[in-house]
Amino acid sequence: MAGRGRVLGTVLVAGLAACGGNGALGAAPAGSPAGSPMASVSAGANARVLVRSQLDVEQGRPVLDAIHAYLPQVSIVQGSTRCPSLAMRGPNVFPGVAEPTVYLDGVPAGDTCLLEDLPADQVARVEVYPSGVTTRPGYRPNANGLILLFSRRASERAERESLER
Repeated sequence: MAGRGRVLGTVLVAGLAACGGNGALGAAPAGSPAGSPMASVSAGANARVLVRSQLDVEQGRPVLDAIHAYLPQVSIVQGSTRCPSLAMRGPNVFPGVAEPTVYLDGVPAGDTCLLEDLPADQVARVEVYPSGVTTRPGYRPNANGLILLFSRRASERAERESLER
């Protein structure tokens, strides 16, 4: 049985590595995620992206509502915790914590509560990676997915800095 577990682990790692290269277009900008979060990096084929115009429609509502409206593959699972429980690849696909990792402007959030607390109209872009792998540097893979939020404030600051150069 022990040998079988090693093979499964190898297949899982190989599968995640393959997902990471799926649709990657070019290199990420230097300094991401701490640098310009909106620089011209393509999210790649494995990402689902919400842009500012889609988020504007959800004005005054939490970013979670926009994710749920535009990305039905992201399921909101009712749980007993105060934060929303999300599933992108089915419930409990991998043992352990089944939540995706959420980042805001390159900084990991401690939980998914941010998705209910942050108004959609304060977000410039949302990238959802069901595979849990992105080519952007600085983001740790998570088998249960990644949700990258880029605030309007950080995006506007990055645009001003690039114009000043």
